[in-house]
Amino acid sequence: ARLGKRRRRRYGGGGGNDNNSGGDDDARRAADRAYSIFRRMDENESKDDDSSSINARRADAYSYNTVLNALANAGGPQCADRALDLLDEMKRRSYSDPTLRPDAFTYTSAIKAVASSGEPDAADDAVELLRDMTAPPSAAAYNAAIDALARSGQGVEGALKAEGLLDEMDGTSPRGDDAEFGSSDGNEDATPNVITYTSAIKAWAAASAASSASAESEGGSPSDASDAPAERAERLLRRMISRHRRTGDADLQPDAAAYAGAIKAWADSDARDKGPRAEGLLRSMMMDGTPADDDDDDDDAGGGGGAGGGLPPN
Repeated sequence: ARLGKRRRRRYGGGGGNDNNSGGDDDARRAADRAYSIFRRMDENESKDDDSSSINARRADAYSYNTVLNALANAGGPQCADRALDLLDEMKRRSYSDPTLRPDAFTYTSAIKAVASSGEPDAADDAVELLRDMTAPPSAAAYNAAIDALARSGQGVEGALKAEGLLDEMDGTSPRGDDAEFGSSDGNEDATPNVITYTSAIKAWAAASAASSASAESEGGSPSDASDAPAERAERLLRRMISRHRRTGDADLQPDAAAYAGAIKAWADSDARDKGPRAEGLLRSMMMDGTPADDDDDDDDAGGGGGAGGGLPPN
């Protein structure tokens, strides 16, 4: 409810033809077409006009989810607004038709749409949607919210929120057993993966750059205290390496993007030893035989990060 009131101001409300800048043109056209067809289907259904060929199919959960996915891929404020409208609509209609109850895919698409809206409070809205889920949250839903926080510009605060969601996923958060916060206890679909860790690492990299810029604007000099975000980024990388080695889980093998995030965190810090720390991570990445940043490299989880060298686990 709080999100619904706020987004009427922020996203424009109503899903009309307001500005939708920030998304990919082809994806936006596809989303516009999908949304238009869906609305025509919905209107014809309400009119009960059997002569309409488009009325041959009723707006069901699959239809809603298909349009929501298109909106999530398009990005921009208008698509975010439309996605939220569809989510609200499904929730309202599900009282009389339980088959329309939003599922994990529904919420994940809405979270992605909001996260890619480009609006200042998109990350917090994405997290609020995650908390609002009636279905057990999936890793994809968590990942979308964490990624939004990484790109939010919230600095250390955003990075802490991102890492908190990661902790919640693997059960190490104090909130992990709180149903209000979508506990992942026993929910294997919410197991953290390389995307989760990499997004959280990137959140700390962004915090490192922001902290360094803030110190510079205040006329500060390099200090040990300013390396905290970079330390946190490297700690998450070590944690991922440790769990990959312990479990052999291919979805936890650090890729180039994970290392690059931690390296960037050191490079953007104003710590005195940032050069050696960044170089050490680069050297570890090369020794570990890290796979490229490619979603299709899931089968490469065998030998990388073996006990013979590379970065030691946390």
